[in-house]
Amino acid sequence: MILDLPVETGLLRAAARRGSETRYESLPRDFHARVRSGFLEIANRDPKRCVVIDATGSIDSIAAAIAGAASERLGA
Repeated sequence: MILDLPVETGLLRAAARRGSETRYESLPRDFHARVRSGFLEIANRDPKRCVVIDATGSIDSIAAAIAGAASERLGA
């Protein structure tokens, strides 16, 4: 599963969790955009292998989306 959200949102969340940017988060925004784009391309090319989860919501809504996708994939 790929948890997807805009680059800026992800970087802000990571910084808030740690209280400051780490070396990884301090890399150029373009780097993060390319990484995100690469993962979304993988998901687009192989939708049977990858599920993209919108990670812009609350922890509860993201957890529910993950559980739903996992249940669907496992046939439960």
